Amino acid sequence: MFELRAQVVIGTHSGSALSPGMYALIHSEALVPFFAHMLPLCHVKIELSCLFFSWFAPIADSLLICSALVGISIAAGPTVTLTESTVNFLESAGTSAFLDGATIDNDGEDVSVVITLTNPDWDNDGLESSDGNAVVTIGDEDTGVKPSIAFPASAVADMATSLETVSFTNSEDSPSLTSRSVELTVTDERTGAAVDAVTTTTVTITMEADNDAPQLAITAATNSYTEDGAKQKILAGATVTLTDPDDVGMSKLEVTLENHCDPTTDVLSIDADSDVGTKLLGSWQEDGDCKLVVEPVAANKTAPISDWIALMQDIQFHSTNSSVVNATDRHFQFQIYDSFS
Repeated sequence: MFELRAQVVIGTHSGSALSPGMYALIHSEALVPFFAHMLPLCHVKIELSCLFFSWFAPIADSLLICSALVGISIAAGPTVTLTESTVNFLESAGTSAFLDGATIDNDGEDVSVVITLTNPDWDNDGLESSDGNAVVTIGDEDTGVKPSIAFPASAVADMATSLETVSFTNSEDSPSLTSRSVELTVTDERTGAAVDAVTTTTVTITMEADNDAPQLAITAATNSYTEDGAKQKILAGATVTLTDPDDVGMSKLEVTLENHCDPTTDVLSIDADSDVGTKLLGSWQEDGDCKLVVEPVAANKTAPISDWIALMQDIQFHSTNSSVVNATDRHFQFQIYDSFS
């Protein structure tokens, strides 16, 4: 509620009383037009007090001055109720609805809604809706246009249904973990309103990373080992490719001799001349697993992908068994873990 006090010179009058005709003039021609553009959204209360002044002779007329106290009560804007004002987005989800259960109260009048992602990761974030009336705008970093969805005027119940179709999207394998902010601007669309009532509500979307497994590909050449011979690099001549969508370092490598292994005589080790031998240390398991476990020298540390590729190419096999019982080809399995593991 606010008050506006106005003093208005209405005219001259030669009597001491304010006639009914004069009151009608004040109400219909002076005050109401002044507030006419606000009436659809206002409740107006008018209180009048008038003073009559008689002029000294020889002036016969008198001056009537009226003071009008006008109380204006502005209608409240739409009210938005969210089920949650903070919503979590998991990287692997791809899309996530964040306005389920949202309701709007506007005294039964229609509303329009614009939903805007205010701080997008331009190349990867977006908003989408399956509602046929939704006007979807794709973000453009060059022009500064932010991702948004606009719904035209409709009943509040229908608008609540439309809001449930809105989803946040992110296509990045390793997205920025900065929380996103989404603004809902709800506008009162009642007929004849010259001044729209607008409500803005904010939803925060927190970002949660999801671990993507590293991708290891080995195109191996065929290598041979001669009984009682020198140690043989098992990936000699091979092409090794290692990538990780999360772009993090690797924390452990396991190389297992899968068949015909005698852990007391068969051994996997790292070439003593390896360039990364001082960064990554291997331990041959003699407990029956026939597994070489390689980890960074520093505890709880990781090493970059390039070091792991170099190390795999320096892993070698040899056997102390002077009489090879089984000459069947040996199979080796490589398994690598990233720092999320």
